[in-house]
Amino acid sequence: MSNESTLTKKLRRTQEQLALQEGGSRSSAILSRLIDEVSRPLDETSLICQRLLDNAAAKLSPEQRKLIEAVGQNTDAVARRVRDYIDLVRLEVGDLLVQPKVLDVDDIIEEVAGRYRSAARVKGLALTVEPSVGELPAVIADRARLVQVLSNLVANAIGFTDHGQVTISTELYDRSVAIHIVDTGNGIAATQLPRLFEDFYHCQGDPSQDKDRPGSGLGLTLARRLIIRMGGDLWASSTVGAGSKFSFTVPRSPDSAGQARSVPA
Repeated sequence: MSNESTLTKKLRRTQEQLALQEGGSRSSAILSRLIDEVSRPLDETSLICQRLLDNAAAKLSPEQRKLIEAVGQNTDAVARRVRDYIDLVRLEVGDLLVQPKVLDVDDIIEEVAGRYRSAARVKGLALTVEPSVGELPAVIADRARLVQVLSNLVANAIGFTDHGQVTISTELYDRSVAIHIVDTGNGIAATQLPRLFEDFYHCQGDPSQDKDRPGSGLGLTLARRLIIRMGGDLWASSTVGAGSKFSFTVPRSPDSAGQARSVPA
């Protein structure tokens, strides 16, 4: 009887584990479907707005241009927030896949910069991509996730900068490539820096103005966790009144390891 009882218990545990796995798979499928059915149309709307601005700018009145830019920015922001919430849930349950491949960093930077130049222009800011010193080596990363991280950081930099510019630059280390996003915003107090990557914390500069700033407070949390999953790191430095610098690394392709500094600044 005791052996039969033990076998029954094992079968029951196995059934429970299978049920949990099936439930997790179903939840993951639902979340993936939600991303497709909500985020994709928003992305397409944002792209349509950008094409209108690029191809028909001369035919638009200032008011029409302003409205199109507002639609593009709002749809982009909503799409990013939907992804942030869903991806954090998937990270928590261990169901977020990262699929690293060999990538060209320059292509990623140009894609993201092109997406946000209009948003920068609306605020009277310059969005600049500094040319790399020499040819950048290939990196190993998930393309969609790398675009997601860089988009979040660039959008944040524009959102928290009222005057001046946002600059994207690159730097080579022995085993990785660093991407820096520097803004000329209000900066972040030293007491706030340690909390930047906490869930729902997105205060920069004057805390009393935080409610007027963009974002859900999840973008930095998600960005850092995604970069770590891809074998890199993400950190920030800032000076109040002078701006902020967000940097992250992604591993270089093994065939391109070699020169440059081994320790991030």
